[in-house]
Amino acid sequence: MKLLNDKPPIIFEDGLQQRDYVHVDDVVRANMMALEDERANYEAFNVGGGRATTVIEYAKLLARKLGKAIEPVIPGEYRFGDNRHSVSSIEKIKSVLGWKPRKGLEEIFEDYIAWVREQGDLRTFFEEADRLMRQMQVIRKSRVKRQESRNKK
Repeated sequence: MKLLNDKPPIIFEDGLQQRDYVHVDDVVRANMMALEDERANYEAFNVGGGRATTVIEYAKLLARKLGKAIEPVIPGEYRFGDNRHSVSSIEKIKSVLGWKPRKGLEEIFEDYIAWVREQGDLRTFFEEADRLMRQMQVIRKSRVKRQESRNKK
């Protein structure tokens, strides 16, 4: 995580894409409920945090949690294949099994930060991942930025 190394996080697209963050403990609990409750037989459920959060909002909240006054960088790039929004409706699992997430972003951040710190120095890992994505042309320049600059002329 770049913030732990006092570097700004990189945000693809415009940062307004929405995600639904859920703690792994809540996912495990949902799966266990589905395994153990006959009402779940032959059913499919979405599991999520129950709240849409933009990527830029997430990055700023994480920086604040770490006590870092570092703004994310939005370089006008996107990752080929990423979907614009990914937010799950958890209404079915709430109504059928009574499941709802117990942990919010605060606990997600705490556990994620602790896990990252346990991994040691991950700078080379993230640098290599970025290099490989660029080499494979997964990270691409957005044409929207160029179009916007043409419209300003």
